Amino acid sequence: MKHAFLLCVPFTFLACASPQAPTQHENLDLQSVTSDLEGVEAALARVENRLGHLESEVSAANPKDEFTELSIDAVQASGDRLFAANPDRASNTFWCHAVEWRGFGKMLRFTRLADPVFYLEAEGRPQVTARIEAGGVCDDDGSTRFVVLKADSELQSGVAYRLRPRNENERYRWSVASDVVLEPK
Repeated sequence: MKHAFLLCVPFTFLACASPQAPTQHENLDLQSVTSDLEGVEAALARVENRLGHLESEVSAANPKDEFTELSIDAVQASGDRLFAANPDRASNTFWCHAVEWRGFGKMLRFTRLADPVFYLEAEGRPQVTARIEAGGVCDDDGSTRFVVLKADSELQSGVAYRLRPRNENERYRWSVASDVVLEPK
């Protein structure tokens, strides 16, 4: 009997140490926690996005380190995938690469204060009016940055248009590199 007791002790420890399959109740709890965690991550992403917008607005409100001139050195079609919900907008919308960069807030400030009107001119064609929208498109570090140009009317495919800013605001002015042309496809 004495030896039987000694044999039972190791089996008792082994039985306690062996992994147990999770019960259905524990699986439901894990699914619930996973779902809750996904919800928290989504909410955190929304808060982070709102903070980014707030940071841009604060920067845009402050004239320190503002642009007084913004140069455009390239222009390209905006890309249909960005306007999938509104395909009519894509056909007359173009991205103009801004040379200068001091953060999105400063670009936002400039596009709000500068004269937004541009003239698109091509030899033998009627002049088309276009407008720069406030803000722009950029990635976090500004290595990719564009201001958005929206033509008021349809542009002719295959025609090379030059961009000429109206620049009625004397303090905030646009400049366009001489070799920049917009050629809709």
